[in-house]
Amino acid sequence: NTELIDAEKEQVEAVNTRAVYCEKAQVCAFPPLLDLANHDARPSAAWSMDEGRRVVLTARRDLAAGDEVTISYGDDPNSELFVAYGFLPQGDGPHRSVDLRVWLHPPDLQRYGTQASAELRILASGAVKNRAAAAPLLKGARAFLESNPALSVTELGPQPHERLVADALIRCAKAEECAWLKVLADRREKLAPLVEANCACLLELIARVEAWLNGPRSQSLMTALSAAPAPSDPDSGEESGSDSSASGSEAGAQD
Repeated sequence: NTELIDAEKEQVEAVNTRAVYCEKAQVCAFPPLLDLANHDARPSAAWSMDEGRRVVLTARRDLAAGDEVTISYGDDPNSELFVAYGFLPQGDGPHRSVDLRVWLHPPDLQRYGTQASAELRILASGAVKNRAAAAPLLKGARAFLESNPALSVTELGPQPHERLVADALIRCAKAEECAWLKVLADRREKLAPLVEANCACLLELIARVEAWLNGPRSQSLMTALSAAPAPSDPDSGEESGSDSSASGSEAGAQD
């Protein structure tokens, strides 16, 4: 029954967009009024849950009468925020990112038995948020080279295992970009801002990797993909006193 499925979907979305979840306490709560707070990458307030399971909303900076009280819904990428809440945050922030599944080998080479993959979060700068997540790719590349000694350093250049990973990053990023562009080709104009933001992240990643490939490779690929250290910001989107992700206002309710 399609109508019943749609009704159940709306009910689930109504819960997800109004609930807050505290990972530490393993509690999903529906605090009154908190669901009215909009998301901001630099929120004016942060929520936490104390030992008595009471939700506390704390200002992160001085607020005057009439100032909007905002919270962070988490550091999820644009696509997840759009699906969960129906909006795309404006400005800079951790939301300007895209998750990319990287396979070490293309499908026609997976027969070697050294297929490895990793889920990487690509930031707006093209950097990889958590480079440790790429470890399976590097390990798989080393195993592949050990089982294929005919592939020499002369053919692949210095750091041959990283060359394999670099090729995989470019191949998968281009495939992901094509997949997002196909969304626009299917006349889903409403998703244009999301597609543009995600493709921009992927293009920055490709540019970083190609610069490493075309350079002297004096540094490792993972160093080339590192994000520049950011200064400490007291108004960042991270909640204080809670290791949870926050949900807030109804989907599409951003001003």
